Amino acid sequence: MLFVGLFILRGTYAIAGVPQIDQSVIITCSNSQGTGFFISKTLIATAKHVVSHCTDVNLKNNKGTFGTGRVVFVSKSDDIAILSTKNLGAPAAITPLEVNPVLPKQSVIVVGTPIDGLVMSEGTVISNSQSLTPHSILLDVPADHGSSGGPVFSGKGIIGMMIQKTENGKIVALEAQVVKVALSTYQRSPSSTASDSGDVKPKQIIITQTSTGPRLQLSIILNIILLGIIITLFLLRKKRFSRKRIVINLESKSSEVISQEMENK
Repeated sequence: MLFVGLFILRGTYAIAGVPQIDQSVIITCSNSQGTGFFISKTLIATAKHVVSHCTDVNLKNNKGTFGTGRVVFVSKSDDIAILSTKNLGAPAAITPLEVNPVLPKQSVIVVGTPIDGLVMSEGTVISNSQSLTPHSILLDVPADHGSSGGPVFSGKGIIGMMIQKTENGKIVALEAQVVKVALSTYQRSPSSTASDSGDVKPKQIIITQTSTGPRLQLSIILNIILLGIIITLFLLRKKRFSRKRIVINLESKSSEVISQEMENK
């Protein structure tokens, strides 16, 4: 996991009133720690690997308020998960997801989680980075362990979510479009019970973006093949034991011949 460098916008006084950092939260799962951010009044986006070992997580916002969250959505194809929370309030104003194309050299602000709290850092967009992972952007920002799942802000909105660090120290972030698609998929799910109103019980299961159709078809085909093999073996076994056996008792026949020869003598 990544964490944002401490030398930019450091200090409680300097960041206390910044809306971007108030929208972000610290996520603790088992012995690991990462970052997330509100995408609605009750839903939080983060990287999938941050919560990969948990169903329930601990949350903490920039004001030091604690809460809990439940993993309600996990993407099969992308490193993104969605949490639902009812006891940790979102800020009054939530910066929206910005899905317009990201431009190189665009200025950005990222929020991550070093050991002692949420911290903001400034940087720039290097390029769109489809070669590293689909629908991603490459950033030049100071970051390391703890910022996975943290938001990437531009002047208009959230343009991405940090997920990994390259070997040369650059940061890879998923585009906001991926986050928006995950949110829409979650909200369209038949078992989805989470809403922005906060008065509905969150889902109790993890949903994945995957189709069971191909797997079900493969399972049916394999079962048919297996059944055919079993029937064939049964018929072969039955045919084998149904053959007529002819047994010649040579010893008995020989005894009769010898007895008859002695009588003739």
